[in-house]
Amino acid sequence: MIDPVTPEATTYAMPPARFEAGTPPIAQAVGLAKACDYLADIGMDAIATYEASLAAQLEAGLRRIPGITVYGPRGRDVP
Repeated sequence: MIDPVTPEATTYAMPPARFEAGTPPIAQAVGLAKACDYLADIGMDAIATYEASLAAQLEAGLRRIPGITVYGPRGRDVP
């Protein structure tokens, strides 16, 4: 990165700022913080329960399809 730039001279920043390119991802950091807040509001236990129910539905549906073999643990044995 560069500190001031004039038609006569350029002054470079001190390392490590000198080697950092562009603007930090501020919008992404704010978005990540909001996503973490959203997950915290729902509750991780509720999310895990919902995810387990989706996995059980998927497994049951796949096992009903002829010719499909599902490998791995069944039901709640899935980590």
